Order: sequence, then structure tokens, then C-alpha cells
Amino acid sequence: MSAAQPFSTPGRLTDDAVARWSAWDRFVAATPDAGFMQSSPWAQFRARAGYEHFAVTLKDGDAIVGGALVGKWTYEPGHCFYYVQEGPVLPADEADAAEVFDAVLASIERHRKAEDATVSHLRIEPRWQHLPDFVRGFRPAALSERYSEPRDTLCIDLRPSEEEILAQMKPKGRYNVRVARKHGVTIVRDNSYQGLIDFMRIQRCTLVRKGMKPMTPVYFRAMLTELLPRGQASLFFAEHRGRRLATALVVTFGRRATYLYGGSLLAQRRVMAPSLLHFEIMRRAKASGCEWYDLWGVAPFDQPDHAWQQISEFKRKLGGVEVQLVPTLDYVYDAAAYDQYRIAESGRATSPRTMERPPASAPPSDTSDTNRALASVRLFDPAVPRREFNALRRAFPESHFRRLLQEGFRFYQTAFWYPLDRGPENVFESIINSLRPLAQPSASVIGVEWWFSVTLTNSTPQWLLPCHFDRNDLDEQDLQKIRHPETASVLFLTSPPYGELVVTDQVLTDKGAHPQQPKDMRFVSPKANRYATFPGHLYHGVIGRMWRPVKDTKLRVAMAVNWWTQKPEAAYLNDSRACMAALQLTTPSPPSGCTPPTAAWA
Repeated sequence: MSAAQPFSTPGRLTDDAVARWSAWDRFVAATPDAGFMQSSPWAQFRARAGYEHFAVTLKDGDAIVGGALVGKWTYEPGHCFYYVQEGPVLPADEADAAEVFDAVLASIERHRKAEDATVSHLRIEPRWQHLPDFVRGFRPAALSERYSEPRDTLCIDLRPSEEEILAQMKPKGRYNVRVARKHGVTIVRDNSYQGLIDFMRIQRCTLVRKGMKPMTPVYFRAMLTELLPRGQASLFFAEHRGRRLATALVVTFGRRATYLYGGSLLAQRRVMAPSLLHFEIMRRAKASGCEWYDLWGVAPFDQPDHAWQQISEFKRKLGGVEVQLVPTLDYVYDAAAYDQYRIAESGRATSPRTMERPPASAPPSDTSDTNRALASVRLFDPAVPRREFNALRRAFPESHFRRLLQEGFRFYQTAFWYPLDRGPENVFESIINSLRPLAQPSASVIGVEWWFSVTLTNSTPQWLLPCHFDRNDLDEQDLQKIRHPETASVLFLTSPPYGELVVTDQVLTDKGAHPQQPKDMRFVSPKANRYATFPGHLYHGVIGRMWRPVKDTKLRVAMAVNWWTQKPEAAYLNDSRACMAALQLTTPSPPSGCTPPTAAWA
């Protein structure tokens, strides 16, 4: 067995290099425990995104027996780590695999020693369900790592008949497929430029609705530029009466088809378009020779608050086999550099951040979006430290909200003014100060208007709070005198099943809302300690259950916080120091040695 000279990312290659990459791709495609992220088209896509790669191959004579496509991830100037996604690729025999594994590590080590930059560690993400004994010296990466791919996934066996594939679905999954067929939903593949536009539109709407950051158009164009010509990617759509309701980007490599990205619109949910979409994808993948359909990531069963919980519920209705892969593993080269890397990553994970989970090669967000106002909608989750958030909920327990609501308390017109030139004097003002670094008010902002928005989720199936413009005085009718806060924001105190904040692209003009009908909007799901900020002049409201099944009535509580450059003149605006009395709250001291109980919040 011999190690081939590492070769670089494909670009303008010699005939010999093309032949070597082709041989590598054939080897990877034929290896069950490898994946598309070890292929040369994926390496070329990474190169378009600015990531360097090199490859290591091990041969026995002329036959490749193992190797790895190794990415170089630079996380700060002069510092990087090596990243092997879905690899390394090893032979099935464990003794041979051990020998190949050691040889791959030795070749990577030689490459590291020739690096100008400091390489802190080697990261591997093999598709192994059990860790072999020959893997030594590696440690699990932090769970909050942004540079990682799913380690829990769901794979559907496509080798049985189509009838058996349908039968292995959960009953609700089979039922949804029948419903979609009954309504005349059709599935099409469209790899044209228009297909790309439609895919990005639907996918973007889905992620924004769920409080996640979409990938940029540049990201998808670069990916499809490499994968489409090779027949390794397809864009699928579920259509109903000429309208595209759901989409999926599927990567096909070797014996596996992978659902990498997708989404669906809120419109026409009753026709169950996504369920039929995935069943048809499975049928077509099976017909093309694939043996497995990988749904690419599900939330672990023991993490009910996982960001993927909702999409995982949908995926599990399609049936399949739960696959738990070994964790992302790190081999440390430079302990000091690795500690520095982990501290930086830990800071990103524990500090308030926009909700997202981009793949490791995702380029920076595209800030050239034509709708810059909606692009300014930002989410932070968690927003404030847990101790401060729990103190807020103890100060204003859910039982008190319910009592005031039953008594007809006018939450929306019981607002308070907190000038930012004085220190906080109660728990609510302390929370505002903690939110200030997230809202990032300009130097012109002098104070904050705040109040509580309190509704019951089943009070109406339509709008819990109709769309409106935040303004300096609700009673002001003269459009020329209406002013808006610089920034509007919402801190959610509960996590009800619905009651999403909706922010549209409409603004107030002297002729009313413009445009008359929104062309775009953002949806933010309520979740305890989630904070959303958006430009204060945008039209927004709160939707109710709408088309969704009725669930138990929950209390939706949010603290609205508007950042003003001038104090509003509204008569209902109270001094923030008087809020405890206005909200009928008291602050008794707890007995010595006792801790105030935490109220049971939904």
C-alpha cells in the first residue's frame, strides 16, 4: 500500500489530475460509508466559496483503498483547522481500515508541517455508527459548533417496492400522501434558472418564518453550477393549480439521494404538498438506482427544544431508519491554538446571536437584498442571561397575567417610558438595559417605550393582534404628525404553539400603507427568551391559529420594547418607575433563607 501525493482542489487541471479525481470519485461512490461531501464536485463548490482543499489517497497497486478530501477552514488570520466531512473513506475490513486510517493521518500531518498558518486541529465526521478501536487521541467537538454537519439523521430504504416504501411510513404520512393526490398535487423537476429562483424564494420564506437565516443566492448558484451538469443535484417542486407550494434540493451521489435543503409555503397547507413531494422524490431516486434516501438531519429524541424539532416531526412521518453517527471528532495539534478556537466558538454559542445553522462552507450573508428593511429583522436566542430572564418571570408570574386578562386589563394601552439617561430601578428596566446591546440603538435614541402584549392563542383563529404601525400616539390621525420608533422589538416570555410575529414590507405614507398589499414578510415564532428587532416604521401584527389544528389554549406573553429618538406624546404613557403599581404588582421580600418560587410558565 502506498500513499499518493496530496493533490489540490480541482480547477484548471492536467489530464492526469482529472483522471485522479475521476478515480477518487468512483471509489467514494462505491463505498457505502462515504458521501457526496468527499467528492470532487463538492470540493469544486467549496473552492468557489473560497475554501482550500487537498486530497490524500492510499493505493494498493493501482487500486485506491482509502483516503480523504481535507478542507482547510481559516477561522482567523494565520489560524486554521483541517476538516474532513463524511470521511475519511476507509475499507470495510477493520484491520485494513486501521492501516489506511493511520496512513491518512500521517499524510495529513506532513501537509500540516508545510503550512504557513497554525493548524489548531483536525476535525473528522465519518459516517460511522460505532467508533472503531483504532481511532485514538480524538475528542468530541462541542455540541454548539457551527462548523459541523448533522450526526443524527433518518434514512429510508429504497430497495423494497414502492408499495412497501409507502407502507413503512407512519399512518399520518401515508394519509397525507393520499390527501395530496386527492387534491391533484403534482411533482415536477425544474433545474432551470426559473427553478432556482422559485426554490430560493420558497426556501427563504420557510427559514425566515422559522427564525433562521437563509443561505444567499450566491451559495446556491455556486453549488448548482458544480452539481447540476454532473447530474448530482435536482430541484423538485410540489405544485397545486399552477402554484409551487413546496420544494426540495436533492443531491444524488453513489447509492444515496440526500434531501439537503427545502421548504414550503404557508398557503394551501391542507393539500399536504410536502408529503407527496418527498414520496415522489423517493420513487424517482429508486428508479435512478439509489438505495437510500437520506433526510439529512433530525433532532435527537432527547432534545425536545432542538431548533429542528418541528421539521423532524414531519420527516419522521415519512418512516425510515434512525441513524446515529459518531460525534464530530477533533484531533488537537496545537493545544493553545485549539483552546483559543474553542473559547471563540463558545463565545459565539453563548452570546446572543441570530438563529441560524449554515453549512460549514456557507459564505457571508448577501446584504444586497433589495428589501433592506426586512433584511434588518434580527433574532437573538437566547436574548438575556437565564438568571435575569427567570427574575423577570418571577416578578410577573403567568397567574397574574391571566388574572389581569380576565379582568379586562388594557395591556396595550398601559405603556411605560424609560429614559436611558438614568439607571434601572426595577426588573423591567434592567431587562431593557440587557437588551440594549442587541437592539444597537443609535446615539440619537433617548428612551424606551415598553409594554406587555398578552393574548390567548385560541381567542380567534385569525389575527391575535391586527397589523399596525407603531407610532408616537395611537389617537393621532394626522399622517404628517405621526412618528415611528427607530427600532421596534419584542422579547417573548412564553412558547405557545402559534402566535407568530409578522413583519411586512409595508410602510406608512400620506396615502396610507404602501404597497397596499405586502410583497414580502417575515414570520417570527414565539419562544421564551427569544428577542426580535426590526425597523420601527414597518407594518406588523400577530397571527393566530389560522389553518393549523386546534391545540390547548396557551398564554402568549411578550414584552414590547420600542427605541425612540423623541419621547411619544401619548396620554397613556406612564413613568416606568410607576410600573409595579400600574401592573398591580408587589415586591415583598422573601423570608430569610428562602428563594422565591419560579412560576410555572407554558
